[in-house]
Formats: sequence, structure tokens, C-alpha cells
Amino acid sequence: MGSTTPVLALPYPTPDDTVDVPRDVQALAAKLDGMSSLRPPLVSALPGSPVDGQEIYYLADAANGIIWHLRYRAASPNPTKWEYIGGQALSSAIGAGGATNSNTPQTSGQASLTVPLTGGYDFEIAARIRNEAAGANTMAATLFMGSTASFRLELVASGQFDGGHASLRRRAAPNAGTVMTLRYSSDSSLQSTFSELMIYATPVNVG
Repeated sequence: MGSTTPVLALPYPTPDDTVDVPRDVQALAAKLDGMSSLRPPLVSALPGSPVDGQEIYYLADAANGIIWHLRYRAASPNPTKWEYIGGQALSSAIGAGGATNSNTPQTSGQASLTVPLTGGYDFEIAARIRNEAAGANTMAATLFMGSTASFRLELVASGQFDGGHASLRRRAAPNAGTVMTLRYSSDSSLQSTFSELMIYATPVNVG
């Protein structure tokens, strides 16, 4: 085959070529198989000059093998235009947690994770919460975005109470490098115990 397409240089036969279907199909298949542009690359940083429809695999957490499949959509209304296609969520879990009778969110025994890219994320928080005494108490696990309280999972009890696992999912838009922490508090003088604190972060659009 002596002719090729103008953009991808894919070979194809012309009327003057000899007829050899296996040869021609093999030549086309070999050309396609060698094109790395058809296989999204694995990267640890977003491309500097993306084009519409470009896809990548982003290494979000090398230590735990977390990879996100992202696609760039130029027409996205969001300022961060790499849209999440698939992959595992980032996560952080603390089994022990701690106990408090303070309404100040505790920084000891908190779960935390750092977001690698600026953008919109779905965050899910979960905790096992127990009221240790027979009295009215409002107990909360609060997700902080840096130093700012983002949203909180709250349980209200009027007596000794074991809340088991409870979870809440909300969207937030942190900047790259922001540390997300899950802290716990008790809104009365009664002691509450928190354990199995968990944060999950799934990107929606990043950039």
C-alpha cells in the first residue's frame, strides 16, 4: 500500500495496488498497534496543553496504587476541565479515634488525606459514634478543608447510645495540596467515643 491518511498516516490501498487483503489488513493493524496516542498514558502531572477529548491515567496515590482515568472536555462549564471517568477513591481510615466531652473538634486521632489536584470532589465521611452517659448530647464528626469546617455528620442522643456506623456524602472544591481532616466533638459535658473514622474522596472534575 503506497498511500496513507493525512493525519494519522494510516496505510490504505489504491486502485493501482495489487489485491492482497491479508497484507493490507496486517499493515493497517500494525500501524494502529504501534500508536501510543491510542493508549492513554500514565502520568503523575496533568498535561500542560491538553486538547479536547484527550485521556490520561493520573497516578493520584503512588504508595497505594490509586489511578484515576481522566478525560479533558474543553466545553465543560467548570474551571477545571479534566473529568473523572473511573478509578479508586482516595481514602483514609483511623480505627481507634478517641473520646471527648468538648465541643471543640479534636485534632488527636483524626483521619486525614491530601487531595492531589484542584477541583470538585465527592467526599464521604463515616464514623462509629457512642454516647457514654445517660444525658442529652449532640455528637459530631466534622470534615475540615484545611482549617475550614466543610460539613459534619451529626448524631443526637438523649441517653447512652451507640450510633454504629453513620455516613454522609457531600461535594467540596479544595485546592491541590489541601489536607482534609475528619475531627470529632461533643456538644455537652458528656463524654462521647469516636472510632472507625473514614474519609473517601472521589474526583468529579479536576485541573
